[in-house]
Amino acid sequence: MIIAIASNDGIKVAEHTGRSCGFVVFEVGQASASRVGYRSNVCAQDSEESEECETNARHDLSADEPYQPLVAVLSDCGALISRGMDDDLVRELHGSAIDAYLCPDDSVDHAAQRFAEGHLQKLP
Repeated sequence: MIIAIASNDGIKVAEHTGRSCGFVVFEVGQASASRVGYRSNVCAQDSEESEECETNARHDLSADEPYQPLVAVLSDCGALISRGMDDDLVRELHGSAIDAYLCPDDSVDHAAQRFAEGHLQKLP
């Protein structure tokens, strides 16, 4: 299974998925996780003033599906892990057969390993 973990720097799990700069992608199988790449968050743009990227789509209140571009980037993933995501994103993920997980750890590698070992709880 391929999973994605929201991250601004490839090291720490992002606290806000929609504003994260991108996603560290892992291949998970048999209680282990291997890093396979990084994907940019197409809903965000780099910001020199902030640790998080500023999101374009999230704050467009007229958008019917503000997270659709983000979900499309993760279309081959079975799960998305972050330290925070709102209910609208969770619904869009579930509608695209992507499970959502919150992880209190701030290490991307540790979060991936916890997922691989079955220690993270899926959001309803």
